Amino acid sequence: MTISHCLALCVQVFTALRSSQLYVPYRNSKLTQILQPSLGGDAKACLFVNVSPDVYNFSETVSTLAFGSNARQVALGQAKQNISKSK
Repeated sequence: MTISHCLALCVQVFTALRSSQLYVPYRNSKLTQILQPSLGGDAKACLFVNVSPDVYNFSETVSTLAFGSNARQVALGQAKQNISKSK
């Protein structure tokens, strides 16, 4: 599976989360399977996108910014608190 294909599957997950779809395709790639606990509401998530100032990478930069904009619109809700009190 190429990086481009894996990222496209990641976009599908963020799109499903953003539109509150009942089915979120986490199982389509290893990356989304790994991210599922963080994106499924059990944890906090922070996403950084990196862009290039080089004109040669303009289309990649635009795609990356579009992905970041899409991901920014996802509301994950409250993280569950998993802290146990020691005695």
